Amino acid sequence: MATPSSDQAAQKYEEAAAAAVEACAEDTVGQTCYICMDDGSKEGLVRACACRGTAGFGHVSCLVRQAQVAVQQGLENEERCIALHRVKRWYICRLCEQHYHGAVSSALGWACYKTYFGRPEGDHLWELALQILCGSMQEDKIGRLAILEPIAGRLARETERHPHKLSQLLYVRSQVADCLAQLGRNDECLALRRLNYEAGPTDAWSLATDLGESLITARHAEAVEFTRHYVDRAKRELGEESPVYEQCLMSYARAISTATKRSPEMLAEAEAIVAATARKWRRRYGDSHPNTRIAEAGVGKIRAKILFNGVLAELLASRR
Repeated sequence: MATPSSDQAAQKYEEAAAAAVEACAEDTVGQTCYICMDDGSKEGLVRACACRGTAGFGHVSCLVRQAQVAVQQGLENEERCIALHRVKRWYICRLCEQHYHGAVSSALGWACYKTYFGRPEGDHLWELALQILCGSMQEDKIGRLAILEPIAGRLARETERHPHKLSQLLYVRSQVADCLAQLGRNDECLALRRLNYEAGPTDAWSLATDLGESLITARHAEAVEFTRHYVDRAKRELGEESPVYEQCLMSYARAISTATKRSPEMLAEAEAIVAATARKWRRRYGDSHPNTRIAEAGVGKIRAKILFNGVLAELLASRR
């Protein structure tokens, strides 16, 4: 599959921007864009991050222009590799420093792709644009994979000659593995995440949490021990308020709640962890953020398991 044309990207951007405005319409009534300070009467406003109260509302076009200006300033300053704090304006809110999600993420991904379309293959900024687009294409798993796999193959060859490109290769392969997981190709996903984990630096937390998730999905015997190790390490090195620690903790809770041989005590521990994390994320991100919804859904699933096990135990006891 060839990468989308500029015209296709422009159409995708318009569709995603319209969907974002529609999805945010109820929450943005009476608000103003924090960038241009105009209201949403003409274009409509969006907010899909973790901003609260009256903060973080903006026009999609203003968010796009903000990101374009940040990167352009880097180019004008002749930065050899555009600094991450500039590029991240395409996918992270400047105010709350959290990732955009949903249709807003999709609109910005297509706008980023369209902005840098036509730069030569292998160009650093073009590579980043492709990766940002793929990161926003959560619903189009096959299209995302078709873009990522050739990039991963080329980076693997280049890394053999230029080891400094390893971090790019690991990032792209992580996205490929995400697609494989979403497509149910779990064995391939596990193999790729293990390859990344073994090739990456010891402080690459995302590679460890990715591998942990694949071990859990595969119900691998080492899942509980592996995730517990990283909970202890993250707590010691990063602290309990670190988002990385929280992610490690949630992985560990999932591991013990889905283990083949799980005890009532393990389920109770998992329920306590996920319920506490859900409360923390609700305060931090808000009720509608995907992280909050995932955690609260996890609490419900674990409590259903506990209830089922209790009923089953009563039935078995009554038959003795």
